Amino acid sequence: MRTGKFFTVAGWLGCGFLMLMAAEVSARDSVGFSNASFNGRYASMGVGRGGVTPAAGMTTLIADGKGRFVGKTVFNRPDGEFGERTVVTFPIKGVYKVAKDGTGLVKIFLPPDVGEPQTGHFMITQTSVNQHKRRVATEIALILDKLLPNSAALQTSVLKRQSRRNVYGNASLKGTYASMGVGRGGVVPAAGMTTITADGYGGFVGKTVFNRPVGEHGERKVVSFPIKGTYEVEKDGSGTIEIFPPAGISEPQTGHIMITKAHSQTGRDKKSLATELSFILDELLPNSAALQTSELKRLSN
Repeated sequence: MRTGKFFTVAGWLGCGFLMLMAAEVSARDSVGFSNASFNGRYASMGVGRGGVTPAAGMTTLIADGKGRFVGKTVFNRPDGEFGERTVVTFPIKGVYKVAKDGTGLVKIFLPPDVGEPQTGHFMITQTSVNQHKRRVATEIALILDKLLPNSAALQTSVLKRQSRRNVYGNASLKGTYASMGVGRGGVVPAAGMTTITADGYGGFVGKTVFNRPVGEHGERKVVSFPIKGTYEVEKDGSGTIEIFPPAGISEPQTGHIMITKAHSQTGRDKKSLATELSFILDELLPNSAALQTSELKRLSN
């Protein structure tokens, strides 16, 4: 008799526990988004879609969860009429509003010598749940409202959330990374795949497999060659890179990088270890007039 009562009580307790868990999950899922959902440190690469000439940029920003943010943009844009490029770096600030369904509006204020304020629409596409059982955006898709004035391209980007504890330097880029680089715009298409091994001190070696045009009638050629180079990573995760292909392939190339995902402080000097980074070449590809962008992902040890 006592055993039966024990199981009856245990069963009711178990059901009550499950009901409480279900209520908690239901309450958590029913909570809408707000400005507090866009909170923390984010990084992204924005790509100009279409347009007369290619354009791309990388941004890092910190949102306060109350509707304001500050940050920095590195932007590769056309300069002149003969394919010249310029890379400009400038601070930004802005305001935003997040609706309950995770959509939102943003207004970005640029320095007066860079351009007019820009507006855009965004949508939260991935979240995590914080200690307060609130959903925080870990990825946000953004589309600017108007075409870029210097290229007539429509800029889209994906912002990825990082830990505010992340600290960057050359030691953040260490290990083997692989990527596919895509030529944006240009007269004819071009693309390549690259793997590099970075030493954590500012140097790397690797290999590229590149599909490029050859001749005037649509012929293609795939070339494979070793590369080496140097890099410099700033405290905010942005940086520069110089690539040295073999002499018979091309001249040395320079580019800009930005870390978009990283592990928390680890390794030498407790610098955060980059697991993903964006890359934009400074100059157009000589054989296609395309602007090459890529996303490098770190391979497991």
